[in-house]
Amino acid sequence: MKINIFRHNINLNKIFKNKFICKTVFNLNKINKNNIFDITAFLLSICFAILGSIISLNRFWQYDIWYYDFGIFDQAIWRAAQFKAPIIDHFRVSGKWIWADHFNPSIFLFSIIYLFTDKSQALLIAHNIVIGLSGFVLYLIGRKFLGRLASIIVLTAYFLYYGLQNAAYHGFQDVTVMTLFLSLTYYFIVNKKAFFYWIFFIITLGFKETLAFLGIGISIFIFLYNPKWKKIAVLSFFYSVFYGLITTKLIIPYFSSGHYYYLEEYSINTTFIRLWQKIIDKQVLINLFWNMASFFFLPLLQLKLLPIIFLDIVVRSLSDRYILGLHYNAEIAPTLFMSTVFALNNIKKTFNYQTMCLSVMCLFITSVVLFRFILHGPFLLAFNPVFYKHKYNFEYLEEPISLIPKNAKVAAQHNLTSRFFHQEVFILRPGWESFDPDFILFDLREGQNPNNFLGLDFEKKDQFFETILKNPNYKVIYQKNNVYVLKRK
Repeated sequence: MKINIFRHNINLNKIFKNKFICKTVFNLNKINKNNIFDITAFLLSICFAILGSIISLNRFWQYDIWYYDFGIFDQAIWRAAQFKAPIIDHFRVSGKWIWADHFNPSIFLFSIIYLFTDKSQALLIAHNIVIGLSGFVLYLIGRKFLGRLASIIVLTAYFLYYGLQNAAYHGFQDVTVMTLFLSLTYYFIVNKKAFFYWIFFIITLGFKETLAFLGIGISIFIFLYNPKWKKIAVLSFFYSVFYGLITTKLIIPYFSSGHYYYLEEYSINTTFIRLWQKIIDKQVLINLFWNMASFFFLPLLQLKLLPIIFLDIVVRSLSDRYILGLHYNAEIAPTLFMSTVFALNNIKKTFNYQTMCLSVMCLFITSVVLFRFILHGPFLLAFNPVFYKHKYNFEYLEEPISLIPKNAKVAAQHNLTSRFFHQEVFILRPGWESFDPDFILFDLREGQNPNNFLGLDFEKKDQFFETILKNPNYKVIYQKNNVYVLKRK
């Protein structure tokens, strides 16, 4: 077959028979079984990111994402992108740097997003992409020990894990986006790349001061996993201890005027008593059960990573953050994946490949049943038509919000602050007068989520709003459907 293109005869039969062209242009030789598994793993990661983004964006449009906690991170990151001090509103450290609450410098890696856009939604999308990528990095680790197919099934369990889905559902969080960097830390431990290990280990701990305990656990894991890295394990241990002490004793108290509020209620004696009470607490044991059940209890068979799991239980139990529905479960998710992979690898070596395959199938069935029928993972919302229709119920808020200029100081009800993260905004609560806002915005309709009134005594909220309406320094410029906008005279 010949054709004439611009007076040049081209023999297509010769072109398609040319092996070099097939390899370099069409890549036909690269489409094989292994590539299909790798592509499948990547598509699963993208699918998680897309579903998570859809849910997060719809929650944003439904005014279901609040200043606590998304707004705190979003405002700090945005201000850093504008080369401004990352000052936030906060019930304990209002008007101070975000480091007065927690030390999390690594979150500012995301400031690059706001060099290209000023939409808060972009951070929600990035947050879900990062979690999705953490899964693909973990898959690369898993295939090294289990092969591609088994690693994909463990990856599926990771993405179906209720704790990880809830973390994605809650919006941007420091310990949630940390999952990618923790996964990369594990990746370079397994592949024995010390230089890159140190980079991602330091970045991982930089997402929160409490991750010093995670660092201690990682150092123990390295010590047990790779005898040749004992020096690195010891250095990692001392770095983690030093990091935890200097952040809680010096850095955070410096920015908060002398306080690290999360430790003030504890003493040595009360800590051990409280820890014992919490460890035997029914709710803690239930949470631990579901965490282990999500991975078919395989993490309990891997001793090298159990110290990390134990330290996670201790820290979260002491701070009452052990509930499975909270985003703090994301911190332990990559470790649960790694524990599962190592446990399956041990089963393969101790027994045989068939026993490992049986365990993998049980893991798959368990994770699907828990996600769909027992724990009802949040990502099921993405397949619920009612969830999408709900956002139209909030269109009435667009008009009053449009009356407030972008450069104005705003005091707003907790859920309504989501439209003002990139300007001076204050959660409407007692003491709002000291903020001296230009505009005040609130919604008094019945049947709202109690979180919308965070910072207020829910039973006395009506009296609180009445005093605002009577304030002589402000006048009502908008009143419709129980929504009020007040402007300073």
